[in-house]
Amino acid sequence: MELPMASLSSNPDFGLEMKDDNLAVPHLAHSLGYDFGPLHMGFSHQDLIIAGNEKNLVQLDLASRLGYQALHFDDLPWGNPVLPVENPPQNLPELIRKLRFNSATSYVWVHHYWLNQRETDYSIVLSQYLKHWDKAVADYGVPYFPNVTMGWDSSPRTNQEAEWQHNLGYPYSGVLVNNSPANFEKALQTVKNRLLTDPEGPRIMNINCWNEWTEGSYLEPDKVHGNGYLKAVRHVFK
Repeated sequence: MELPMASLSSNPDFGLEMKDDNLAVPHLAHSLGYDFGPLHMGFSHQDLIIAGNEKNLVQLDLASRLGYQALHFDDLPWGNPVLPVENPPQNLPELIRKLRFNSATSYVWVHHYWLNQRETDYSIVLSQYLKHWDKAVADYGVPYFPNVTMGWDSSPRTNQEAEWQHNLGYPYSGVLVNNSPANFEKALQTVKNRLLTDPEGPRIMNINCWNEWTEGSYLEPDKVHGNGYLKAVRHVFK
């Protein structure tokens, strides 16, 4: 059995300025055999709390005009703040329940395992993320869509002339190493296999990221590996 790959996008402002054409591809869930309306993800549940009712009404109205009864709201809960303005909630399961999210996912592995060394091996962070996955499934009370992170290196966003210190906070954080296309492919295969072992579980995952060049996470071709990361995706989800 093959796992359909769903490309899930996130919007930092949770779609407050969403236009009709932003829901021009609302059939993702149905094309994968799921019985729910357009799948909507947002990077910050804090924004949802702040904007709350107004935002929900705007998006529910758009969904209604497209013939759906409601949107499927997917949360991106995380425990480790990366950006300076991030202030993670203390009780994520309670937040998910109170805001009535339909599912949860992850944006990037470092939201769940902070890189407290200058360099951390890709395989170590993968193993720690898999532990987070198990905990999320047990705690959240909603379907969980796992993530595969291609890499992490936010050093391009730092002062290139200053002495490097990896513990100052974002973007002066540690980096993932040994995230070769081969190891990335192994991570994709691991996540795919875990999804398929649960016949009642979801068949949706997401990948970080398409073009986060200044955070060291991208699928686009580069001068070192060429199309290696795109080929890895194809090998696993062909």
